Amino acid sequence: MRFWPLAAWWGIQLGALAVALGPIPLSRGDPRPMDLIAVETLLVAQVLGASLLFPMVFVNVRTAAVVIASTPPLLELAALVGGTNPPGFRWAEAGLVVYLLLLAMANRGLLTRRWRSLGVMAVGGWALMGPLLAMASINQGRDGPLSDWTPIGAMLNQLESPKPLWPLGLATGVLALLAGMASKRLRSGRAAR
Repeated sequence: MRFWPLAAWWGIQLGALAVALGPIPLSRGDPRPMDLIAVETLLVAQVLGASLLFPMVFVNVRTAAVVIASTPPLLELAALVGGTNPPGFRWAEAGLVVYLLLLAMANRGLLTRRWRSLGVMAVGGWALMGPLLAMASINQGRDGPLSDWTPIGAMLNQLESPKPLWPLGLATGVLALLAGMASKRLRSGRAAR
């Protein structure tokens, strides 16, 4: 088990909690107190942190197990400190754990630095697409239809109205499968040489 990946992961989560629970408002127009959106803030930070740092955070099986096991208690802490328990909290928590497991499996298939960099670009771009689509749909006055197909959109939608996470699981599973196929192709190419 490595120290720095765990320190980075816990730093991201504790930093998100500090921002959510601190006296600094994130926007002027949000009528809710910051502690009420602690769960949403932490969930977004966890998904983005995992998506952008998954080769470092899931470096080996032990570190991945500690990262995945430490994620739900911090979400519970955010809900406890924020005093909220959204209706779909357990669904979002379970979806986050599945997302982290699938990222860990995808990382096992990415063997070279090049493939890991491409994986970070693909998964990070996919995760960032959720907030970008949400901003675009808010500006147009409607809800975007692709929001459930992005990790952040699916997790935040789970908090408000619980439903099965099949779009997120399907999309993440396809990414994990593509990563495995790419690494297998890379291994077979090296073996042929």
